[in-house]
Amino acid sequence: MDMSKTASHNPHAGLPEWLAARGYGPDAARDLIAFDVAYFQWVRLVMRGEVRDVLMRALDVPLDPAAFHGLTAVARIATGLGRAAADDPTIGLVAEEMNVDPSRASRIVSDLVARGLAERAVAQADARKTILRLTPQGIATLHRIRDTKWTMMTEVFDGWTEAEIASFSALFRRYAEGVGRHIANAKAQSAG
Repeated sequence: MDMSKTASHNPHAGLPEWLAARGYGPDAARDLIAFDVAYFQWVRLVMRGEVRDVLMRALDVPLDPAAFHGLTAVARIATGLGRAAADDPTIGLVAEEMNVDPSRASRIVSDLVARGLAERAVAQADARKTILRLTPQGIATLHRIRDTKWTMMTEVFDGWTEAEIASFSALFRRYAEGVGRHIANAKAQSAG
């Protein structure tokens, strides 16, 4: 679809016809466009940090966004949440998880250590390797974030049936995995 030839400024102008040419029926096109609108609204909430800010307001020790993401990155790495397996968190892995350069990750981790939320330790398998561990205060902070997040989640899903939740969860995971594959393929094509 060449949007430059579309007379309207409506980003969905001509989209039903474009989707029809790719085998999508009118109902599927309507639903995909409705999803696009809802997804845009969701991304705006996330990009503006509104979801994160709700979680942060529940904490007695305020965290800036970088510290929040650093704390959760250390926990995700250590537990394997959203990763292939659990691993010992290092500055390099925190940088990778947060999609920042290692020097930025190092500053974020130093801030977590200064706040008493994380500590540096020596890896048991390799004494030359420095790893990160959450302190009891860091774990308690994560638990407060978790409790607030899940209170919000249960309010959002209030009134949904178990079948609706199962369907939404499966379909959203499938969508996220599909987007991930598309991005990986695009990166591979641009690199090769």
